[in-house]
Amino acid sequence: MDTENRMTTTHEDLLAQAERSLAAARAAAESDPLHPIYHITAPANWMNDPNGPVLYKGVYHLFYQLNPYGPDSANKAWGHVVSRDLVHWEHWPVALVPGPSAYDSEGVWSGCCVVHEGVPTILYTGVRPEVQCVARSADGLRTWAKEAANPVIGAPPRDDLTAFRDPFAWREGDEWRMLLGAGIAGQGGTALLYRSRDLVEWEYVHPLCIGFGQVWECPNFFPLGDKDVLVVSPYGPVQYSVGTYQEARFAPGEWHTLDLGGAADFYAPNSLLDAHGRRVMWGWIKGGGTAGRPWNGALSLPRVLTLTADDRVAVAPASELTRLRGAHSRVEDVHLRADGANPLAHLAGDTLEIAAELEVGNVDACGLGLRCGSNGEAAAQIVYERDGNQLRLNGTGGRLAPFLPDRPLQLRVFLDRSIVEVYANGRDCLTGRVYPNGNEGLGLSLFVTGGRARLKTMDVWDMGSIWEG
Repeated sequence: MDTENRMTTTHEDLLAQAERSLAAARAAAESDPLHPIYHITAPANWMNDPNGPVLYKGVYHLFYQLNPYGPDSANKAWGHVVSRDLVHWEHWPVALVPGPSAYDSEGVWSGCCVVHEGVPTILYTGVRPEVQCVARSADGLRTWAKEAANPVIGAPPRDDLTAFRDPFAWREGDEWRMLLGAGIAGQGGTALLYRSRDLVEWEYVHPLCIGFGQVWECPNFFPLGDKDVLVVSPYGPVQYSVGTYQEARFAPGEWHTLDLGGAADFYAPNSLLDAHGRRVMWGWIKGGGTAGRPWNGALSLPRVLTLTADDRVAVAPASELTRLRGAHSRVEDVHLRADGANPLAHLAGDTLEIAAELEVGNVDACGLGLRCGSNGEAAAQIVYERDGNQLRLNGTGGRLAPFLPDRPLQLRVFLDRSIVEVYANGRDCLTGRVYPNGNEGLGLSLFVTGGRARLKTMDVWDMGSIWEG
């Protein structure tokens, strides 16, 4: 929708137009054979960053970047989904759209949602230029009113910044603290620290820390165990550091990659602290169907983060996802060799959870083929390479955290039509996409090269849809 029309239309009218556009494309998006059924997607068209996850009165609310008008990245608005159990979700009305005010007429960009004095409050970046804005809800997050004082931060605090966006706020003592993703020319990526008592009047403090790259998008900052964790999206694979936060500064430890799949498949994650005290995170899985399909983008499954004894972040799928399991098959005690028959030839599906334990023995590599055609060729291969302790999905991946050589390789694989998430040994995660040629090809396979291995157990479940209403 063009800027001139926005400037002469109310926000309510613009929201209604967005809803009509989504409704018109929804049936075609949902009928696409590559469209996921148990990952969060927009009703149709484009989605990207997860925004403002918040638990309010026992209900999970999750927002996301949305283009209501097509499967490209224009017209950034905020979509909205709601869940009571972290598993089953319902689409709610679009929360925010660009305009009609000039400060966000070019886009309602990423941010967070907090509860201030009982009032749900969104902090977001309006463009262009990049400014920080507030919206509030008086009806339980169903509708939103933009703050009359917007933009509440109308200019960056210094003139050498390469970005100024993506607010992430938390309560600290009797005030709010907020990070903004940024970069300092000639120095590196950074997260700028602000403070406020009312979410409207903000005081700039200083950079939380300065590091690698050019820009740190979508900063997330939270305690985990007895340490503090900073997560940033630096125009590349998402990075995190476990460190110490004292006197309004963060001393980072070593930086690590959060998802072995890289920025092409997992980016801009956002998180909340749930009712059980768990840090739960979602990320943007880029891409969608092939050209001409009326949807693009999805969110990862909810991931629970924990701190390991060696100060690394372990990633595991939320335990609630087992509620989606349906029909079940089990394979046990299969010895694998390169010239052996496929022990999974009787299994098939494109919306599955697979839990496997593999004794890798002396193989050079072993793995699992997904969406195999009648000729046995797999559209996606999850490969473990013993040399270097590497896990890869269609060639992309990286080194796993060390695990005892006498322990089996433990994999949990979630295949949701064109999305694959692989969790290894309760610590590492690898996200990717699979695009088979045509609609056929639903088989599974196990393979080894250069030796022998043993499949101790494999459980396979059909997975149900997450959508309600």
